[in-house]
Parts: sequence; structure tokens; C-alpha cells
Amino acid sequence: PRVDEFIASEMPILGTSSSEVFSMTREDYGRSYYASLYGRFYRAAYSERQLYEMVVEFWTDHFNVPNHDLVAEKLLDDREVIRRYALGSFRDLLFASAQSRAMLYYLDNAWSYAEHPNENYAREVMELHTLGVAGGYSEDDVKALARILTGWTVRDDWNNNGSGFYFDGSVHDWDEKTFLGRVFPAGRGIEEGLEAFDMLATHTSTAAFISRKLVRRFVSDDVPQSLVDRVTQVFVDTGGDIRAMMRTILLSEEFMASGMQRFKRPVHFMVSILRTFGDK
Repeated sequence: PRVDEFIASEMPILGTSSSEVFSMTREDYGRSYYASLYGRFYRAAYSERQLYEMVVEFWTDHFNVPNHDLVAEKLLDDREVIRRYALGSFRDLLFASAQSRAMLYYLDNAWSYAEHPNENYAREVMELHTLGVAGGYSEDDVKALARILTGWTVRDDWNNNGSGFYFDGSVHDWDEKTFLGRVFPAGRGIEEGLEAFDMLATHTSTAAFISRKLVRRFVSDDVPQSLVDRVTQVFVDTGGDIRAMMRTILLSEEFMASGMQRFKRPVHFMVSILRTFGDK
């Protein structure tokens, strides 16, 4: 409640509708930028949900979008994607990110058309968000996924969830594709993109890649493979339940023995200072 009250009184933009976020950012860019950063510090320092805030930080890094380039879009992405699904399902988190205005703009998929598919997001979503660089995909898979995602764009007056996501069939590639060994028949629209993301969200390489990153972040840079294997199995068994994966990590012997194995990140020094000296 303390955090909610402070945010509501001092940084109301963090809780307003998407249209109000864009309006307030146009009116005072600096104040919006300040709110997006300080709101994160304040929550990290004073929220009683410390584990949740650390997991939010992890996914903010994982699904990276630069704040200074897309302040309003990133603010909404933080709220409607990262914070909403941080301890939920990885599948839901991935799908929300894929339809986020911030991600669609940042990695150029908003301007990916059948005549000129943009490969930026297709490449990053496999290399950095799901399978990992050694996850078993090829350059042909990058090109195929880019074609599958043509037409995934943004329209400001579309939907009411703040994402602005819109499937534009007029610029979509309707021809046959082959992605990760599966043939996508011609004549399919948005559903083939949804199928492709479902494949990525449930792929065994994704389970291993995400599990390894979580263990490295919360246990040790010298990653204990035995724990990675157990967390990977939890991912597979639960369909990517992040809460279950974190429970496995935090109740493990490897975690209990991990004290003094990691350096504090600069942001954590700042949070420590705030927690020590208070907010006055």
C-alpha cells in the first residue's frame, strides 16, 4: 500500500490509460522519463514484494527495450508485459512482448512487409528471447519467421489494452513457409504467427536457455548444471510456469550455498542506499 500510494500521488502516469500516457509524455517528456526510472527504483527499494521486483528486473533485461528512445511505449511495456507476467507463464510473457508496441517499434517489426521482410525481431526473439544462439535454428528459420511475422504492426486506434497491436493482412506474406522443420501452408494469416510463438515458447531449447539464465542470475555465474537440468524439467512439466521454476531455484541446495558468489550490480547498490537511508 505504501508503494501504491506514493506512485499514485507522485507518478500518476504509471497508472493511467495508454492514451493518457502518450498525452502526458508529449506534454512533459522529462517528467515521464523521470517517472519511469524513479518508479522502478522506488518499487525495488520499498516494496515488500522483493522477489517479485527482482524477477521484474530480470525480465526487463531479458526483453530489453531502451527507455530513452521509447519512453511512453516502454512505460506501457513495463506495466502490461513485464510486471503483469513476471511470475506467470513464460508463454504469456512471450506472446505479450511480441504484441507490445515498444517491442514492435524497437526491433522494426512494425515495418515488416511481404515485399521486404525485416529480420531484426525474428532473429532476436530466437537468439535472445527463446531458443538461444545455440538453440538449433538456422538462417533459413530467421528468414521464415520474418515472413511469418509480416503484418504484425501497430495502429494507434486499435484495441483497448494499450499495446496498439494490429495484424495488417494487406502486407502479410501469405505464401508457404517452413519454420523449424514444420511446413506452414499458404493462405494463413495471424494464426501462423501465433503457432510459431507457441513452438518457441514450448521448445526444449527455450526451456534450457531460460532456465540457465535464471540460475545464472539468482545463483552463480559459475552455473551449476545439475540445477539447470532440474529447472529445465520444471519448465517442460509446467509449460513454463515461472513461479514454479523460481521455487525450484530458491529451495535448492545450490541456492542455499550460493552466498558471496555474485557481485552486486550498480542498480542494487542504489537500491541498498535507498533502503538504508530512507526516502527523505
